Amino acid sequence: MKFLSTLRVLSITVLAVSLSGCIAPRSKFYLPSQSEATYFGRVNKAVMPSDIRNNVEQYSGEEVHWVGIIRGHEIIDKDSTKIIEIEIDQKYYDYVLDYSIQREKMFLSPKGEGIFYLDLFVDAGISEDELKRIIDQLSIKNLIFAYGVVQGLKQGKPAVKALYYVIHDESVYATNIFSYEYAKDENGKVILGSSGFPSLTNHEVFQTPLFGRNQSKIDK
Repeated sequence: MKFLSTLRVLSITVLAVSLSGCIAPRSKFYLPSQSEATYFGRVNKAVMPSDIRNNVEQYSGEEVHWVGIIRGHEIIDKDSTKIIEIEIDQKYYDYVLDYSIQREKMFLSPKGEGIFYLDLFVDAGISEDELKRIIDQLSIKNLIFAYGVVQGLKQGKPAVKALYYVIHDESVYATNIFSYEYAKDENGKVILGSSGFPSLTNHEVFQTPLFGRNQSKIDK
């Protein structure tokens, strides 16, 4: 997958010089687990929340994958199931993991396409312990890789029924290092690169990562 941007290469070079050979910084592409890979490989990576808002009928039933920051959740009782409605702020991500002096490994762009809802259906008879385990993962500011089927709009925001999701603790990502966007054509559709992932554009470097944490939870 050849979509490591000039922005990222430049940053790595700066880090290498600043470290004076003490630590060898490196980057690698995000590799999903075996269970996640089932969905990671098959979903339509060109469909974004803006597409759903603009033409919900066209994309109803589409399988999508979005990365975002958890902003909250609500538990809804419906018939024999409980729905955990997760509110997520979608962000652009280049799927690169950076290993160096900083604790964060994922440098998300602060830019994205706004709020969407991921509806997680669980059996109404779920034990309190299991429900608590799920809820504890959904801490505000944690990162979520969401895979789901487009259901429609909820209060004007895309609603997706969960197929699979992965939670990453908020300590592993930062949004104050790089900024970038997904490239789009004249019709506003995401342009996929040869790797099958969205092409990046409008790169900007905010700062060179420093030792330790580069962003506090309250700033995300």
